[in-house]
Formats: sequence, C-alpha cells, structure tokens
Amino acid sequence: MRARTLLAVTLGAALAVAAVLATVAPAGAAPTKKGQTVVTLDSTAAGVITDLGVTVAPTGLGSASGLAFTFPIVGRTGDARIQHVGGLSLTAGETVVTLSNFSIDTDSGVVSGVVDDTVRVPLFTLGADTDDGLALELTQVAAGYLNDAFDVDVFSKGLVIGYGAPAESV
Repeated sequence: MRARTLLAVTLGAALAVAAVLATVAPAGAAPTKKGQTVVTLDSTAAGVITDLGVTVAPTGLGSASGLAFTFPIVGRTGDARIQHVGGLSLTAGETVVTLSNFSIDTDSGVVSGVVDDTVRVPLFTLGADTDDGLALELTQVAAGYLNDAFDVDVFSKGLVIGYGAPAESV
C-alpha cells in the first residue's frame, strides 16, 4: 500500500511540474525578434490594387501604418537568408490570398513566402535600390497566382509592388 501511495505522489508531482512547464514555455511561443523589414507599397501599385477592390492587411506579427507594412526578422541563415514572421492578406469579396513567413535570399535576390498556408513560392525579385529600399518586383509565379485568384490580368512579372528595407538588430 505504501508503494502505491508513493507512486501516486510521484506521478502527481510529475504531472504538476509538466503543467507548470507547459504554461511557462508553450510550444508555440513567439520567436525572438532580431530586427524588422519595412515594406512600403508603391503608390501606383497601391492604386491598381485599390481599383480592383482588393484590401491589404497585415497578418500574424506583421503591422501596418499607411502604405508601410512591418515584418519582424526572426532568423538569419548564414549570410544568405533573412527570415520573417507575419504576412499580408489580400481580400476582394470572398477571395482571400495570404502571403506569410517571408524569406529574403540575398544571394539569389529572391523573396519567397508561403501562399495560402500551403506552399513556399518565389514572390519577388530584388530590383533597384531606392530611397525607400530595394524595389520588390513580382515574379511570374506570383503574378500568375494573383491574376488567377482575383480573375484579372493586371499583374505581370517585373511589376514593382513596393520597396523593402530590412534592418537587423545588432
């Protein structure tokens, strides 16, 4: 009987410790912010998007102020990739396209992202350096997907959507 009581007390203590640990550090805890990238929509592209009736909003840990969207940097793979959390939703009527978890490959000059929570695709190529940051030019894949999703033909490869300016914390 004494062994059974000792076992019950030990199991109870183990469960209590597990419960405390689970509340202190949940599995889905937010990653540590290591800087941020500000993406400013190009005013011409913003006008086209607005004319289509598409609204753009930040998702997750992304934030917005006017035409500027900010995404936390959460990682860097060697010297080549800058990883972000958060994203954007593009909504027109019942159609919603989400772009999230952006990754900038500084070697190839490509920004990829997860589209509609399903697959990572190349979204932009990095273009000219401007006062607002590097130009973000649509890839053929992203242009085709947006045209299909919103049943339009206005998006094309090379269309400057905005300007990205990553700033990592030191």
